[in-house]
Amino acid sequence: MWNYCHYNEHFAGGDRRELTESERYSIFEEKSPITFEISINGLDGDYEIKEFVFDREHGSVFDAWKACSAPSEPSREAIEFLQRKAGPDLKVSSLKEQAKLHHSITIQPHGVTLIEIIKKSTRGNLHPPVYPIKAFTY
Repeated sequence: MWNYCHYNEHFAGGDRRELTESERYSIFEEKSPITFEISINGLDGDYEIKEFVFDREHGSVFDAWKACSAPSEPSREAIEFLQRKAGPDLKVSSLKEQAKLHHSITIQPHGVTLIEIIKKSTRGNLHPPVYPIKAFTY
């Protein structure tokens, strides 16, 4: 799931003045976070739920670079810091012996979230996801 932000009229019309080395977001239309409600019925057994979040606060090296004062020649320490920021956030939870999953996810503008729902076998191993997901926004 994602929260797509389209270019503003000025940028779409060819005006590139708002796009600079340190400014990338002013060329997009303003958007609010989107909340998705996910419901899955008919579950049986135990499940592991993984939520991968990639947005301006989780995984965006550009935003991390700006938070470090946007150095034109980053130090080795700054480069190592930015490399550690270059990946999505991961939240892991478990669902035990419930027939229904209801999960709410809020995605920030320019954000992407991947949800993985994995059934655990009786021996504790994980099986690939098998249930279709219905998501609704409001």
